[in-house]
Amino acid sequence: MKINLHSLQLKLMVMVIAIVAVSNIALAIVADRLSTATVTETVHQLMEAVTDSAAGKVKGEVEKTIRMTDAVAAIDFVRDSNVSLLEKCERLRALAKVSEDYENVSFYDNRGNSFTAGGAPICFPERLYIKEALKGERYQMDPAVSPATGVFLQQYSTPVYDLDDPSKIIGVAVTNLYGETLSKKLADIHFGNQSDIYVISRKTGKLVAAKDVQRVYEEKPVTETADASLKPILDGLMTGATNGGAFVDPNTGIKMTAAYRSVPGMEWSVLGVTAYDDFYAKLFSMLRIMITILCIILIVAFVVSGFTVSHSIKPLQTVKSAITDIATGDADLTRRIKSSSKDEIGDVVKGFNEFSGKLQNIIGDVKGSKDELMVAGENLSGATQDTSSSITEIIANIDSMKRQIDNQNQSVSQTAGAVNEIASNIESLERMIESQSSGVTQ
Repeated sequence: MKINLHSLQLKLMVMVIAIVAVSNIALAIVADRLSTATVTETVHQLMEAVTDSAAGKVKGEVEKTIRMTDAVAAIDFVRDSNVSLLEKCERLRALAKVSEDYENVSFYDNRGNSFTAGGAPICFPERLYIKEALKGERYQMDPAVSPATGVFLQQYSTPVYDLDDPSKIIGVAVTNLYGETLSKKLADIHFGNQSDIYVISRKTGKLVAAKDVQRVYEEKPVTETADASLKPILDGLMTGATNGGAFVDPNTGIKMTAAYRSVPGMEWSVLGVTAYDDFYAKLFSMLRIMITILCIILIVAFVVSGFTVSHSIKPLQTVKSAITDIATGDADLTRRIKSSSKDEIGDVVKGFNEFSGKLQNIIGDVKGSKDELMVAGENLSGATQDTSSSITEIIANIDSMKRQIDNQNQSVSQTAGAVNEIASNIESLERMIESQSSGVTQ
């Protein structure tokens, strides 16, 4: 079937489909932007809530251990200078059994001497948590492998004041927390299929806690090993700010979304990350469904508009055929086009029918006039023949009169010659008379 690219039907169908397509695409774009904005805001709020919850949990665990250490530092036998270092360590060792999170609870004198959980003597006068506590400050270390036991630990220290002289620091109470304890506390925080929570020290850039505790064991500054796309996020985290962003995981190539905030009162920050698709996959799925629906709508619109337009303009096609017949001279002016349409096309058909009726009347009048003209023509032809005969007769009469005139003209000429001859004779006679008269006189 040959398609006329200039046909009204095709133009109307294209227009209808274009309107449907543009309107649906506009709706899809608006819906996508609104949905994306809504999901983004929801994700932002969720990530803030998750990181806030994680920061609160970390803060709570740290404060619990600090309170434990403060309680140890306040025990009388720990503060009593008369109790030996070994006795203090042995008695405190039993306190570590109150929780499986603790490796040991111990006491260090002001020279850094103490005993391990196994009873081995140790001396760490240069360890930072000992030095800071001896200055009268609480201190907490980032998780690290203990040089004495080879166990991954985190130390919390509190100064111990003498029982008899509360202004005098006689040593340090230390709680050894297993280094993976905070990581275990974070393991039950889930906010996506591929989510992770990290606690990062802003002083060292190292991981303090993570769901994957093996990464904490590496003790590598994440700020130095981070991918270029993650570095801006870590740079913001290291300032202690609260914010977020997106990056691509260099190992998997998966787009991730992140949020971070500081742990209140500490030089740690919490970083929460999850796969972008964990939240936006349904949005993308909805967009694909919308595109599919749009395609279906376009197909339905094409079929419906094609049928509707074809049915609507069918009377116009009949009008076109009728006009073509009129142009070729083969039209049946008695035929009328049937149309039940009440729209503009129906008006066109009605007008054409009226035009055909008037044209039929005109052609009928012309046909009647033709018959009359034929009769008049025949009469005129007869009159013309009579006139022609009369003219021929007149011409013959004129020719006869001409011949008569010519004859008369010749007679006149002859008469004139005779008159001239007579006049000449008279003149001769006159001369003769004069001559004779003069002779008589003499």
